[in-house]
Amino acid sequence: MLDAALNAGGVKGAITENTNRQAAAACRFARFFAFGEILPR
Repeated sequence: MLDAALNAGGVKGAITENTNRQAAAACRFARFFAFGEILPR
């Protein structure tokens, strides 16, 4: 039972980490896109 709980926690942690990474990448992309639109003009 404890092993199952730890395993589920590990999976949840991995999903959270992946989501955070994707959010950070989206943030960087949005910032790059916004500055890319503003700066050249």
